[in-house]
Amino acid sequence: MELIGSQELQKTLEKIVIQHTILSMPQLTTSDIQVSFQNAKRLVAIPKNATYFTFKIPKKALVIGSTVLPCTLYDDKKISLNEIQLQFSVEIMGNIIRNTAVLIKGAKITTENIEVVYKNIRTEPRNHYLVLDQVIGKEVSYTLAKGTTLIPRMLHQSSLIKAGDIVYISMNRQGLEIQIKGKAMEGGAKGDRIRVTTLLEGHKVIQGEIVDEQHIKLSGY
Repeated sequence: MELIGSQELQKTLEKIVIQHTILSMPQLTTSDIQVSFQNAKRLVAIPKNATYFTFKIPKKALVIGSTVLPCTLYDDKKISLNEIQLQFSVEIMGNIIRNTAVLIKGAKITTENIEVVYKNIRTEPRNHYLVLDQVIGKEVSYTLAKGTTLIPRMLHQSSLIKAGDIVYISMNRQGLEIQIKGKAMEGGAKGDRIRVTTLLEGHKVIQGEIVDEQHIKLSGY
C-alpha cells in the first residue's frame, strides 16, 4: 500500500484492523471496535524515503485483545527498508442478553427476566444472542445463574403442544378444508412435524406440522 506519513499510516492500519474484525464478526459496526497501538511511537521513526508498506493479518485470525504483527516499509523501488513489530489492542463493544434472575430448567424467557447490555464483549462467547427477538418465548434447557450471557445451547423452542394434547387436524382435499379431532402422540414447537392419532373410528396415525397450540396441518392432502 502507498505510504504518505506516520499519522496516515496509523489511520490506515487502524482501518485495516477494523475491516478484518468486521469480516470475522459481521454483526459489528465500525463504532463497536476500538483499536489502539501500544508502540505507536515506532511509527514516527519512518524512513523519509519509505513509500509503500505491507501489513497482513492472517485470514482466519481473530485479532481481539493484544496482538503483535509486522509492518514492512519499502522505498519507491519496492526495496525493504525496515520492519516494525506493531503491538496493538482491539476492544469490541456490543450487545449481550443476560438473565436478571436465576432461571430454572423449563422457565420461559420473557422481557421481565432478561436485559440487553452494551459492553466490552472480548471475553464473551462469540455465539451469544444479540437481540430480544432471538430469545423471547424460548425455554431454558438447564438452570442458569443470574447474569448469565445467553447462548443457543442454553435455550430451546417452547413446546406449543405436548404428548396427549387434544388437537384439530386440518387437511385440504380437492379444494375443501377438512378439520378433524385428534390426539398428539408427541410434543413439539411451532413448525415441528409430529405424529397424531385421529379420534375417529380406526384411530389412524398421521403426521403433520404444528401451526399453534391447538392446530396441526397435514401436507400432501
